[in-house]
Amino acid sequence: ILQRLQGSVRSLDGLFEALQDISKIDAGVVPVQRRAIPVRQLFEAMDVQFRAAAELEGLTLDIDPTPVVIESDRAQLERILANFVSNAIRYTREGSVRLRAVEDGEFAVLSVRDTGAGIAPEDREAIFEEFVQLGNPERDRNKGLGLGLAIVRRLADLLGHSVALDSAPGRGSEFAVRVPRVRVDAAFEAAEPQTQPPTAD
Repeated sequence: ILQRLQGSVRSLDGLFEALQDISKIDAGVVPVQRRAIPVRQLFEAMDVQFRAAAELEGLTLDIDPTPVVIESDRAQLERILANFVSNAIRYTREGSVRLRAVEDGEFAVLSVRDTGAGIAPEDREAIFEEFVQLGNPERDRNKGLGLGLAIVRRLADLLGHSVALDSAPGRGSEFAVRVPRVRVDAAFEAAEPQTQPPTAD
């Protein structure tokens, strides 16, 4: 009984926190700090956060090396990617989860592909709504609350990024976010401290 009560309390805490996040985003009070970010740093953060979880599930976490630099809010973009990776691990029984970045003109597409069951076309839009979970009819809170992708969509709108889903039953899923690129030399210049040339006496 005590274990069930503790599990219920954890679920409620997670629910309140997620609802609070949604309320803050909808109210426009989530701070956004845009700057140049090397994508490899984002992917390294995902590696640190999720490699052990992937290995525990018998999955391979593949991360493609990339020199791409983007412009976004690091904290909020990490939340988007973390949700993609977490869901991929949760709903993939065997195979791999792969992170990669593909340049697309002035943008970069950061994606997370899994070898899971895939998502039917009629469900692709619904999964971004609140409290929608596929493959969890019993509403097991250990499988999440069904709010992660709703938060992802709101964060993407807040940042001005677009989110896409490519999936088919039996062929896995690929969630992606499209973010503006930054020229590597411009990003380097922005990161360098600005010094004033010495003035003649």
